[in-house]
Amino acid sequence: AGAELTNFNATLKSMLGVKLKVITGYRTSLDINAAMEKGELQGRCGASYGSIKTTRPHWLANNEVDIQIQLGLTKEKELPDVPLLGDLVTDPQDRQALELMLAPSEMGRPFMGPPDLPADRTAALRAAFDASMADPALVQEAEKQRLELAPLTGAAMTALVTRLYQAPSAVVARARALVHASE
Repeated sequence: AGAELTNFNATLKSMLGVKLKVITGYRTSLDINAAMEKGELQGRCGASYGSIKTTRPHWLANNEVDIQIQLGLTKEKELPDVPLLGDLVTDPQDRQALELMLAPSEMGRPFMGPPDLPADRTAALRAAFDASMADPALVQEAEKQRLELAPLTGAAMTALVTRLYQAPSAVVARARALVHASE
């Protein structure tokens, strides 16, 4: 209870009426994947597409999995026809609650500085980060390791965090209720 995978199972049940049964006891994502391959499990919720590409590329190459829905704020480039959960949710408050819940995945591993960082230093750090993400050697190494680079710019990260902090209390309460529904 409380783990991301169970949270999103509960969210799918609550928002879409999906009937899922959570099977607990698997220690790692790799254990869950192995259980799927052995037929112990019929699927999983919340697996990272990038992780599947890295750890189980044959699943995709051989059409061994059918990706039904994307749990994210933006679609994976390679999955343009797979809907986002937000595409299927009609209630505006639920959409905002989803943004709160899905934002950490969108952010990845953000770099932060203190709130009083001078604007020129913020601009220099952002430019350096953006340049590093476009560095051909980094891009080539990421491709070699089948890792996806999908960085947010500093401005996009700031806009997202600002939007999240402006969420109405009713939206925060809805997101909290969805998370606690898995417990």
